[in-house]
Amino acid sequence: MESNIVDRHVVSLREKLETDPHRARYIATVYGEGYRLIAGEDESAETLV
Repeated sequence: MESNIVDRHVVSLREKLETDPHRARYIATVYGEGYRLIAGEDESAETLV
């Protein structure tokens, strides 16, 4: 199993969800922790991975 499988799935989701995948609005990278789903206009976040 590849060690970056989650990263590849996040890239795929960003390509499908984001207008500009390089400027993520819905899935944010939290360095050293994982990813966050940006939930709504107030930009509160919920940790995903």
